[in-house]
Amino acid sequence: MEDRKDLIDLAHAHVTQLTADKVGKGPWRVQKNKTNETLFTLDKAYNEKQVFEILDFARKYELIAFNAGIQYQKELSDTYWKSIESGLKRVITELTAANDKLADRLDTFIGEEA
Repeated sequence: MEDRKDLIDLAHAHVTQLTADKVGKGPWRVQKNKTNETLFTLDKAYNEKQVFEILDFARKYELIAFNAGIQYQKELSDTYWKSIESGLKRVITELTAANDKLADRLDTFIGEEA
């Protein structure tokens, strides 16, 4: 089974901070869970509580933006399909009228032969 791409990166992310013996603490890195791809870094001066507050804030607004995008696309899709539907209804109406005309003409020809 193929892995699906995460649509919202921060929803499935973790925070890590590495410590080196000579350097001390490094910057905080927010990474994707499976690939460990770094999404962004935060200054090492932040404490753990501040980092998670920032991450929660970012997740909240990423989700709001994602849902707004979904709603926008749904509205575009609805508009698109409604225009397709109205076009098809027009074609059906025109074909019905043409079919009625053809039936009337055939009726006149059949009536002449009888």
